[in-house]
Amino acid sequence: MNHLYVVELLGTLLLVMMDILSGANGVIVGATLGLLLLASSRMHMMNMYNPAASIANLYRGVITKQQFIMYLAAQIVGALFAVHAVKFLR
Repeated sequence: MNHLYVVELLGTLLLVMMDILSGANGVIVGATLGLLLLASSRMHMMNMYNPAASIANLYRGVITKQQFIMYLAAQIVGALFAVHAVKFLR
């Protein structure tokens, strides 16, 4: 698996976990997103852990359909892992 998809999966996992654990606190979620973007900016700034950004990049021709499918799969799996991790922690 390409490292960009792994970064997308882990970033989505952390972002969704922080969203759930903080009770959707916008400041905490925004700070988490900012830190994730700073940490991954040298290797990854394509889809920003957001399916809407992936769709926009596909529409603009920045990514191929194959890449879109991989990014979307990584985002969905990351979000599902986050939900299960939060259930495990609680």
